[in-house]
Amino acid sequence: MAIADKILVDDFTQHVELFSSQKQQSVEDKYLHTEKDYLDLINAVKEKFNYQKSIVPYIIYFLLKTGMRFGELIALTWDEVDFEKGFLKTYRRFNTLSHKFVPPKNKTSIRIVPIDEECIKVLQLLHTQQEKANKELGIRNHSKMIFQHFGYIHSVPDIASVNKALNVILNKLDIYPIITTKGARHTYGSYLWHKGFDLGVIAKILGHKDISMLVEVYGHTLEEKIYEEFNNIKYIWKERS
Repeated sequence: MAIADKILVDDFTQHVELFSSQKQQSVEDKYLHTEKDYLDLINAVKEKFNYQKSIVPYIIYFLLKTGMRFGELIALTWDEVDFEKGFLKTYRRFNTLSHKFVPPKNKTSIRIVPIDEECIKVLQLLHTQQEKANKELGIRNHSKMIFQHFGYIHSVPDIASVNKALNVILNKLDIYPIITTKGARHTYGSYLWHKGFDLGVIAKILGHKDISMLVEVYGHTLEEKIYEEFNNIKYIWKERS
Protein backbone atom coordinates (compact mmCIF):
# COMPACT_ATOMS: atom_id res chain seq x y z
CA MET A 1 0.00 0.00 0.00
CA ALA A 2 2.87 2.35 0.89
CA ILE A 3 4.56 1.63 -2.43
CA ALA A 4 1.32 2.24 -4.31
CA ASP A 5 0.92 5.59 -2.57
CA LYS A 6 4.57 6.44 -3.32
CA ILE A 7 5.42 6.76 0.38
CA LEU A 8 9.10 6.25 1.23
CA VAL A 9 9.53 3.50 3.82
CA ASP A 10 12.98 2.89 5.31
CA ASP A 11 12.14 -0.46 6.90
CA PHE A 12 8.81 -2.06 6.05
CA THR A 13 9.39 -4.74 8.73
CA GLN A 14 9.52 -2.22 11.58
CA HIS A 15 7.04 -3.00 14.39
CA VAL A 16 5.97 -6.18 12.61
CA GLU A 17 5.48 -9.24 14.83
CA LEU A 18 5.29 -12.73 13.39
CA PHE A 19 3.20 -15.40 15.05
CA SER A 20 3.33 -18.90 13.64
CA SER A 21 0.30 -21.06 14.34
CA GLN A 22 2.24 -24.16 13.32
CA LYS A 23 4.51 -25.84 15.85
CA GLN A 24 7.84 -27.15 14.68
CA GLN A 25 7.82 -30.94 14.58
CA SER A 26 10.10 -32.52 17.19
CA VAL A 27 12.71 -35.07 16.17
CA GLU A 28 10.73 -37.83 17.92
CA ASP A 29 7.69 -37.11 15.75
CA LYS A 30 9.57 -37.54 12.48
CA TYR A 31 9.96 -41.33 12.49
CA LEU A 32 8.32 -44.53 13.70
CA HIS A 33 9.85 -45.62 16.98
CA THR A 34 9.69 -49.40 16.73
CA GLU A 35 10.53 -52.06 14.20
CA LYS A 36 7.10 -53.61 14.75
CA ASP A 37 5.30 -50.39 13.80
CA TYR A 38 7.46 -50.07 10.70
CA LEU A 39 6.79 -53.63 9.54
CA ASP A 40 3.09 -53.46 10.45
CA LEU A 41 2.76 -50.34 8.33
CA ILE A 42 4.43 -51.99 5.35
CA ASN A 43 2.11 -55.01 5.60
CA ALA A 44 -0.98 -52.78 5.88
CA VAL A 45 0.08 -50.86 2.78
CA LYS A 46 0.63 -54.09 0.83
CA GLU A 47 -2.93 -55.16 1.62
CA LYS A 48 -4.15 -52.05 -0.20
CA PHE A 49 -2.38 -52.88 -3.47
CA ASN A 50 -4.93 -52.52 -6.25
CA TYR A 51 -3.78 -50.60 -9.29
CA GLN A 52 -7.32 -50.11 -10.60
CA LYS A 53 -8.23 -48.21 -7.44
CA SER A 54 -5.08 -46.27 -6.61
CA ILE A 55 -1.33 -45.94 -7.14
CA VAL A 56 -0.82 -44.30 -3.74
CA PRO A 57 -0.25 -47.50 -1.68
CA TYR A 58 2.53 -48.47 -4.09
CA ILE A 59 4.17 -45.09 -3.58
CA ILE A 60 4.00 -45.37 0.21
CA TYR A 61 5.38 -48.91 0.05
CA PHE A 62 8.44 -47.86 -1.96
CA LEU A 63 9.02 -44.78 0.19
CA LEU A 64 9.18 -47.09 3.21
CA LYS A 65 11.43 -49.65 1.51
CA THR A 66 13.89 -47.37 -0.28
CA GLY A 67 14.17 -44.22 1.85
CA MET A 68 13.97 -42.14 -1.31
CA ARG A 69 12.73 -38.56 -1.30
CA PHE A 70 9.19 -38.19 -2.63
CA GLY A 71 10.29 -36.23 -5.70
CA GLU A 72 12.98 -38.79 -6.49
CA LEU A 73 10.60 -41.71 -6.26
CA ILE A 74 7.88 -40.08 -8.35
CA ALA A 75 10.44 -39.24 -11.04
CA LEU A 76 11.43 -42.89 -11.58
CA THR A 77 10.72 -44.42 -14.98
CA TRP A 78 10.74 -48.05 -16.04
CA ASP A 79 14.11 -47.46 -17.72
CA GLU A 80 15.63 -46.81 -14.30
CA VAL A 81 14.79 -50.24 -12.87
CA ASP A 82 17.35 -53.02 -13.05
CA PHE A 83 15.21 -56.09 -12.40
CA GLU A 84 18.16 -58.47 -12.76
CA LYS A 85 20.56 -56.78 -10.34
CA GLY A 86 17.83 -55.45 -8.05
CA PHE A 87 18.30 -51.71 -7.87
CA LEU A 88 16.76 -48.38 -8.86
CA LYS A 89 18.74 -45.53 -10.39
CA THR A 90 17.82 -41.99 -9.38
CA TYR A 91 19.32 -38.87 -10.91
CA ARG A 92 16.50 -36.29 -10.86
CA ARG A 93 13.23 -35.31 -9.21
CA PHE A 94 9.70 -34.62 -10.41
CA ASN A 95 7.96 -31.41 -9.35
CA THR A 96 4.23 -32.12 -8.98
CA LEU A 97 3.40 -28.40 -9.04
CA SER A 98 5.12 -27.55 -12.32
CA HIS A 99 4.67 -31.14 -13.59
CA LYS A 100 8.26 -31.19 -14.79
CA PHE A 101 11.43 -33.17 -14.14
CA VAL A 102 13.96 -31.10 -12.19
CA PRO A 103 17.63 -31.63 -11.25
CA PRO A 104 18.59 -33.69 -8.16
CA LYS A 105 18.95 -32.02 -4.77
CA ASN A 106 22.73 -32.38 -4.91
CA LYS A 107 25.46 -34.51 -6.52
CA THR A 108 25.21 -37.26 -3.91
CA SER A 109 21.51 -37.60 -4.73
CA ILE A 110 22.54 -39.28 -7.98
CA ARG A 111 22.83 -42.88 -6.87
CA ILE A 112 21.56 -46.44 -7.08
CA VAL A 113 19.15 -47.75 -4.44
CA PRO A 114 18.95 -51.49 -3.67
CA ILE A 115 15.58 -53.26 -3.67
CA ASP A 116 14.73 -56.78 -2.49
CA GLU A 117 12.96 -59.61 -4.31
CA GLU A 118 9.57 -58.59 -2.97
CA CYS A 119 10.00 -55.08 -4.39
CA ILE A 120 10.99 -56.54 -7.75
CA LYS A 121 7.89 -58.74 -7.86
CA VAL A 122 5.66 -55.79 -6.90
CA LEU A 123 7.19 -53.71 -9.71
CA GLN A 124 6.81 -56.47 -12.29
CA LEU A 125 3.13 -56.95 -11.46
CA LEU A 126 2.57 -53.18 -11.35
CA HIS A 127 4.13 -52.82 -14.80
CA THR A 128 1.80 -55.46 -16.25
CA GLN A 129 -1.31 -53.92 -14.65
CA GLN A 130 -0.34 -50.42 -15.72
CA GLU A 131 0.21 -51.39 -19.35
CA LYS A 132 -3.08 -53.29 -19.44
CA ALA A 133 -5.07 -50.37 -17.97
CA ASN A 134 -3.44 -47.83 -20.28
CA LYS A 135 -4.12 -49.99 -23.32
CA GLU A 136 -7.78 -50.45 -22.41
CA LEU A 137 -8.23 -46.71 -21.83
CA GLY A 138 -6.13 -45.58 -24.78
CA ILE A 139 -3.67 -43.74 -22.55
CA ARG A 140 0.03 -43.36 -23.31
CA ASN A 141 2.59 -43.22 -20.52
CA HIS A 142 4.88 -40.92 -22.52
CA SER A 143 7.63 -40.61 -19.90
CA LYS A 144 7.38 -44.28 -18.86
CA MET A 145 6.80 -43.19 -15.25
CA ILE A 146 6.55 -46.08 -12.81
CA PHE A 147 3.85 -44.44 -10.69
CA GLN A 148 1.75 -43.11 -13.58
CA HIS A 149 -1.96 -43.68 -13.07
CA PHE A 150 -4.95 -43.01 -15.30
CA GLY A 151 -6.75 -41.27 -12.42
CA TYR A 152 -4.49 -38.22 -12.54
CA ILE A 153 -4.45 -35.50 -15.19
CA HIS A 154 -0.72 -35.04 -14.73
CA SER A 155 0.02 -38.77 -14.41
CA VAL A 156 1.04 -38.88 -10.73
CA PRO A 157 -0.43 -37.76 -7.37
CA ASP A 158 1.01 -34.86 -5.38
CA ILE A 159 2.69 -35.16 -2.01
CA ALA A 160 -0.39 -33.91 -0.11
CA SER A 161 -2.50 -36.81 -1.44
CA VAL A 162 0.12 -39.34 -0.38
CA ASN A 163 0.55 -37.80 3.07
CA LYS A 164 -3.23 -37.85 3.59
CA ALA A 165 -3.44 -41.55 2.69
CA LEU A 166 -0.49 -42.32 4.98
CA ASN A 167 -2.22 -40.45 7.79
CA VAL A 168 -5.40 -42.52 7.37
CA ILE A 169 -3.52 -45.83 7.42
CA LEU A 170 -1.50 -44.92 10.52
CA ASN A 171 -4.64 -43.83 12.37
CA LYS A 172 -6.41 -47.09 11.55
CA LEU A 173 -3.40 -49.05 12.81
CA ASP A 174 -3.23 -46.84 15.92
CA ILE A 175 0.43 -46.15 15.17
CA TYR A 176 1.99 -42.91 16.37
CA PRO A 177 3.52 -40.51 15.58
CA ILE A 178 1.69 -39.76 12.33
CA ILE A 179 4.62 -39.49 9.94
CA THR A 180 4.77 -37.96 6.47
CA THR A 181 6.58 -39.09 3.32
CA LYS A 182 9.69 -37.50 4.84
CA GLY A 183 9.07 -39.52 7.97
CA ALA A 184 9.08 -42.69 5.88
CA ARG A 185 12.60 -41.75 4.77
CA HIS A 186 13.71 -41.07 8.36
CA THR A 187 12.22 -44.38 9.51
CA TYR A 188 14.02 -46.32 6.76
CA GLY A 189 17.33 -44.73 7.71
CA SER A 190 16.71 -45.60 11.36
CA TYR A 191 15.78 -49.17 10.45
CA LEU A 192 19.01 -49.72 8.50
CA TRP A 193 21.04 -48.38 11.39
CA HIS A 194 19.04 -50.54 13.79
CA LYS A 195 19.98 -53.56 11.66
CA GLY A 196 23.67 -52.76 11.99
CA PHE A 197 24.47 -51.37 8.55
CA ASP A 198 27.55 -49.17 8.23
CA LEU A 199 26.85 -45.44 8.41
CA GLY A 200 28.78 -44.82 5.22
CA VAL A 201 26.62 -47.32 3.34
CA ILE A 202 23.40 -45.82 4.71
CA ALA A 203 24.59 -42.35 3.68
CA LYS A 204 25.15 -43.54 0.11
CA ILE A 205 21.79 -45.28 -0.11
CA LEU A 206 19.93 -42.21 1.16
CA GLY A 207 21.96 -39.74 -0.86
CA HIS A 208 23.34 -37.80 2.11
CA LYS A 209 26.43 -35.66 1.65
CA ASP A 210 28.32 -37.07 4.63
CA ILE A 211 28.05 -39.19 7.76
CA SER A 212 27.84 -36.19 10.12
CA MET A 213 24.51 -35.20 8.58
CA LEU A 214 23.36 -38.81 8.86
CA VAL A 215 24.14 -38.94 12.60
CA GLU A 216 22.26 -35.69 13.15
CA VAL A 217 19.16 -36.89 11.30
CA TYR A 218 19.07 -40.60 12.17
CA GLY A 219 21.04 -40.72 15.41
CA HIS A 220 17.91 -41.27 17.48
CA THR A 221 17.70 -44.98 16.34
CA LEU A 222 14.74 -47.18 17.32
CA GLU A 223 13.45 -47.92 20.81
CA GLU A 224 14.15 -51.66 20.61
CA LYS A 225 17.80 -50.93 19.83
CA ILE A 226 18.08 -48.46 22.71
CA TYR A 227 16.62 -51.02 25.14
CA GLU A 228 18.96 -53.71 23.79
CA GLU A 229 22.03 -51.51 24.18
CA PHE A 230 21.02 -50.49 27.70
CA ASN A 231 20.92 -54.15 28.69
CA ASN A 232 24.29 -54.76 27.05
CA ILE A 233 25.77 -51.97 29.16
CA LYS A 234 24.47 -53.70 32.32
CA TYR A 235 26.18 -56.94 31.28
CA ILE A 236 29.50 -55.15 30.78
CA TRP A 237 29.59 -54.28 34.49
CA LYS A 238 28.49 -57.79 35.48
CA GLU A 239 31.48 -59.25 33.61
CA ARG A 240 33.84 -56.96 35.48
CA SER A 241 32.50 -57.86 38.93
